[in-house]
Amino acid sequence: MTRLVFDAPRARLRLVSGGADARVSRDAAERLRVTRERTLDLWMRPDDELTSELVAVPAELLHALEPDGLARVGARVRPGDVLIGLSAPAPEEAPSGDALDASLSAALDGLFAPAPAPRRERVTAWDGPGEAEVVRGWVDGAMANVTVRVTSPLEVGDTLGVGDESAVVGAIVNAVDGGDVEWPGHARGAVEVERSADAVEALFARSIGRYDRLTQQPEDSVPVELEAARALLARDARWITHELTTVKCDDADGRVSLYESIVRCAPAATATRGVGLSLLETQLRGLGLSTDLEADTPFVTWLRSSGLRARSAGRVDATDPAGAFRGATPLQIAHVDLPLPVLHPWRADTAAALLDWAPERLVAVLRFEASVDASGRPDGPDGRFDAGGAGAVAAQLASLDVRAIARGSDARAALARSYVLPAGVTMNQPPSPADLVWDAHPVLPPPLQTTALLSLYPRLFAAVEELRGAIDVEASEARRCAAAAAVQREVDTIGDALGASSEDARGLAGRHGLLQTGILTRRVDYAAAGVAVAIEAPDGRLAIPRWAARKLLAPFVFGALERDGHVRTIRGARLLWSTQRPVAEAALDAVARERPLVVMSDASGEWRALGLDMRIWDAPAFGLPDRALRALGARSGDRVRAHLPIDPRAVREATTLGQTPPDPSRWRDAPARGWLAAALEASAEPEALRAALVEAANRGREAPDPVADHLARLLLGRVRES
Repeated sequence: MTRLVFDAPRARLRLVSGGADARVSRDAAERLRVTRERTLDLWMRPDDELTSELVAVPAELLHALEPDGLARVGARVRPGDVLIGLSAPAPEEAPSGDALDASLSAALDGLFAPAPAPRRERVTAWDGPGEAEVVRGWVDGAMANVTVRVTSPLEVGDTLGVGDESAVVGAIVNAVDGGDVEWPGHARGAVEVERSADAVEALFARSIGRYDRLTQQPEDSVPVELEAARALLARDARWITHELTTVKCDDADGRVSLYESIVRCAPAATATRGVGLSLLETQLRGLGLSTDLEADTPFVTWLRSSGLRARSAGRVDATDPAGAFRGATPLQIAHVDLPLPVLHPWRADTAAALLDWAPERLVAVLRFEASVDASGRPDGPDGRFDAGGAGAVAAQLASLDVRAIARGSDARAALARSYVLPAGVTMNQPPSPADLVWDAHPVLPPPLQTTALLSLYPRLFAAVEELRGAIDVEASEARRCAAAAAVQREVDTIGDALGASSEDARGLAGRHGLLQTGILTRRVDYAAAGVAVAIEAPDGRLAIPRWAARKLLAPFVFGALERDGHVRTIRGARLLWSTQRPVAEAALDAVARERPLVVMSDASGEWRALGLDMRIWDAPAFGLPDRALRALGARSGDRVRAHLPIDPRAVREATTLGQTPPDPSRWRDAPARGWLAAALEASAEPEALRAALVEAANRGREAPDPVADHLARLLLGRVRES
């Protein structure tokens, strides 16, 4: 959390005529100095102990810590200095990694020496940029906090305001002829100037760090939206896009091998299965759908009750709602047995069409507000337990002659044909319209149970117990009908919740849904963002802020220091790096000059991308040559994003990125467009997504996705095959 201690500073300055960006004298920059306070925290487990006795951390980084594990008030800290230290007995298994994801623990074991006693140590360090002063430290419940104060003059990339006009600071110079500021346009004389925006507030960079425990995507990192990925693919940057959607995103195993390859000075992106695919498969199973997204041509089908039980970790109910998940495979569903069948919540329209019933009459039968009469029509009286509900619907579905219906040419015939096996094909359990009805219901594992599901599943369990009790005691027909209708109602509500999303209920569809936030938008490692300013660069290099370069290139520097003989271990490299020794800073400058950076901007209304060599400077903004800014459709003050290509194939793409016009045909929909792309494009609207998935599942094996579409390739991490 960062906040300005004082209002935006103002000063009366003399403005003289200048160029496109403001040039400010050092004296004026000091007069516009600003002070910020930032609070950093560290979550404490019950067995954690605040301490300065951290064996695995270099002593040079602990100078500010008091014995109570919090930084000393008044201490001056530099990037890397520890502000909060915790220690606790190490668990038998590897820690989950609050500071860094558990999947990286093996790769990072060599950064610090192992503790002589089995202890688990965690720290929060000042991450800059620049020096800071500790002003407060305290513990609030399970959270340890330290507040630091940073004071800085006006810097390149900051924004100045004069009335309704504004200008980006393009340079800080020793003096300005005839005044304090060269202002774009005509001279203004002595006027009140406000420091209205700071480049450092927009600056972000990371190589590795914290990861979302569920999605395994980097926390609070730079996003890559679908349109940004399309812009890269249109420029034939397939390997760059592949890295962004796999090893830099939610591919936990791939990110470990990527890091190890970097510190060994042989960078290589070897993708494995991303967590997002497993999450999506599990979410679909929670809806009674089954797919294998690792298949060459995946298809989606409806799960029967038997198939649901076969994939389940076990039975759950009101007495033990979490029992089946203990010891289960991560992301494995469980199930609740139902005393009476229910209609799948997404298949009411299909059932009504097959039965040739009006949809509202089907609903009436399910709610026991009508019953099935002797002719098989939904026109019987209400309150008949033996002729209403999903059981009666299942009986009518089982009695259908689907072969006869399939000979027609209407929509009903098309549905019926999905239940007719081709000639010569046999199955132990051939598809049947009766499969639309379940006698078991899936339950998502606890990590996927949103706030909504945490209340909806218990309601279903309670309704099931009420129905079971009503049947066991042979309660009145009215009570049994009401109890059975309540179970169907809870099943329908869960189906709606799983299909849609809100800020506190993450389902499949909607702006906050898994498909929109976990598939079509991905947060990535080895990324940076900040304000762009125009610079003179005869060599065409981008100037990256030193603070951002330190964040982005740290693993490369570790490897270079060991390779060049400055240290013998990565731990030694980390020590040189954390204490900002000259040899480490020299290695950083050298690494930066060896590697290109992919810069992206949507300032023009569309995403554009450009590959640039880089150098390091001390300003908190990204300095781009005029030509590069124009190519990106951007100007000084606009925000840009940067991605570091790692695999040699991605690096080669970056060296030529932007030299040829984009060709949208490289990502435009292929002729053989499958169900995955249709579902992804419909994912913003719950009803549209439901329709797309229902259609795909109804067609099942007859409609596998050829994975020839850019959307499907992005989802499956197969961009390099395009």
